[in-house]
Amino acid sequence: ETIFAKGMTVLDSKYLILPELKKCDIGVDLDAKDIERIRLRKKSWKNPGTVYINCQVYEDEIAIFPNWEVFLEILKKPDELQTMQMLAIYLRRWCPSTFKLNEFQEVVLSHQSVDELKQKISG
Repeated sequence: ETIFAKGMTVLDSKYLILPELKKCDIGVDLDAKDIERIRLRKKSWKNPGTVYINCQVYEDEIAIFPNWEVFLEILKKPDELQTMQMLAIYLRRWCPSTFKLNEFQEVVLSHQSVDELKQKISG
């Protein structure tokens, strides 16, 4: 559990969370150089919502409420999402030959267009 304060940036809160993560047995060893692999997302009921960008400031750009919660994601590589104009979505590929869905895969879109999505998933 961590407290976020008015005027604090998302990056500041990640550095605050890092020592707490080290105390937990999560199976991932993280230190300050891995801060770009940590992502905070708005929690909307049980679903992940908006991704918070490092430079965003709490209460200026991100409203904080008494029962407000966030999801913490530990990524395999540094976060590609760098601006609020970018969009991160999860998709699962359907394999008709085996009648199975593949694992979730994240796709980051810069322009939020169908053409860009088609290009990303076809590659």
